[in-house]
Amino acid sequence: WSRLAQDALAEALDRTEPKMGEARNVILFIGDGMGVTPLTAARWHQGQKSGSKAYNTRLAMDLMPVVGLSKVSTQGHYVPIPICSW
Repeated sequence: WSRLAQDALAEALDRTEPKMGEARNVILFIGDGMGVTPLTAARWHQGQKSGSKAYNTRLAMDLMPVVGLSKVSTQGHYVPIPICSW
């Protein structure tokens, strides 16, 4: 697994060139609910459909040069409570 991860990282670094200058157009994808578990399930599903091993399957999202994860939570409740003003 370590070797596979190192190979994948080396491939991604070879494919990515730093861009210099000011960004003119930015596309921001917000995949609500697209955490590690649903993405893993999607990779397994895609791998099974194509007849390959699931752990070798890459989604289009895996080829994006920059990806981030965030964790959100409420201030003091288990379930978010909407604030209504009548």
